[in-house]
Amino acid sequence: MSDPYEDFVPNPFAAANPFLFLHASPLDAPGDLTRKAAARQLRAGDADEELAVRDALRELTTDPDRRAAWEMFTPHAATVAPSPNLDRATVALARLLLSAEPPEGEGADALTRFAAFLGWDKRAERVPGAIPEAVARRWWEITTQRFAARWDYWHQLALVYHRHAQAADDAATRAEAACSRGDQANTAEPPLLAVWWARAYGCWAKAVESGLAAAVRGHVEPLVGFDRTRFVALADELVPALAEIKAKQAEAAVRTRNRLAAARHRRWLAALVSRPELKLFASHAGRVVDHLEQDLWRTVRRLKGENDWPGAFDELDAGLLLFRPDDIEVVTAGVEAIAKSGIQEYAGGVFTTTAAMTARFTGPADRLAKHVFAGSARQEAVNPAATNIQKVGLHWCLGFQVKAAGGMPLGATRRMLAALEADLNETG
Repeated sequence: MSDPYEDFVPNPFAAANPFLFLHASPLDAPGDLTRKAAARQLRAGDADEELAVRDALRELTTDPDRRAAWEMFTPHAATVAPSPNLDRATVALARLLLSAEPPEGEGADALTRFAAFLGWDKRAERVPGAIPEAVARRWWEITTQRFAARWDYWHQLALVYHRHAQAADDAATRAEAACSRGDQANTAEPPLLAVWWARAYGCWAKAVESGLAAAVRGHVEPLVGFDRTRFVALADELVPALAEIKAKQAEAAVRTRNRLAAARHRRWLAALVSRPELKLFASHAGRVVDHLEQDLWRTVRRLKGENDWPGAFDELDAGLLLFRPDDIEVVTAGVEAIAKSGIQEYAGGVFTTTAAMTARFTGPADRLAKHVFAGSARQEAVNPAATNIQKVGLHWCLGFQVKAAGGMPLGATRRMLAALEADLNETG
């Protein structure tokens, strides 16, 4: 069986949702879907749009597995007709949940359905004009108590937060990529981004634990071609797929050398592993992190085997040194790349590449120094457990730091260089 969520990772909202495209809902029976598709086709602007309508209907009525996957990422709420009261309720809900105006496109559709599901359009009939924040908060307390035991409440809330977090994350990633290229001086992570992700995954956990899969099965089981074994596998894969979303985002950031985004995604993966309220994802997040790091190690080893030491260092700097900055094995691999690059450049007497690598290694070099001189308060005695490559690499790093500072080693740097030279001369 192919991965049922392949098209939903890393962004489950990247492709057009066939339910929302047809102005339909997972609650609709096949006959209702057909009628809505016919009405949608009458509004089609061209032959391509007509074909898209037919494809969407086929996907939802003839392929139980595909429909089930879409239902996992679609609000299980009835379609609603627009009205001024619903519009005002949606604005109030967006400001309360997201501290923002309502999104556009499918995001607006999902939020509007949620507002109607909560009954806020009916409540808005009694409040003229813009709905005050205090009133919206009181409504939220009432409706939360009313719906808190329902899986469809938590599922819709998860989708609202996930879609909003994904849009904000994408914008932050673009800004961070521009910063990494030097196109803009600095960037700042949206202050609420981590909160939105935490709420999204917390709501996903509640939706999964309170009956999401059973509800989806009830919709797709009557369809021709339904297979119980395949459905159970699809339902079981949802939580791993949600963990995989963040791992794939981290991997993409590493591959594009967007260090700011990679570090941000890695922090969130760590949260999925460690936060008690997200324990449903912990083991899966741990596995995807291990898999990602193993892939990065394989790339580093391949580049080392090709004697591409600058390439190996670049891979480490963009990924593993961000993900495991205190891991002495990772730090040693980085300093080995620096030392081997320096040896390659030695014949030419110009160390442009190695010097640039060293300039990016300041933090790891400090951690390596603590290891190499562990047990020596004044950095005068080399740790017997330090390997030769660790000592040689640290010597290269310190030497380039001295050169960059004007050529005169002072204090601890002078003591470390002297101790390393003595030790290396003694051990050969």
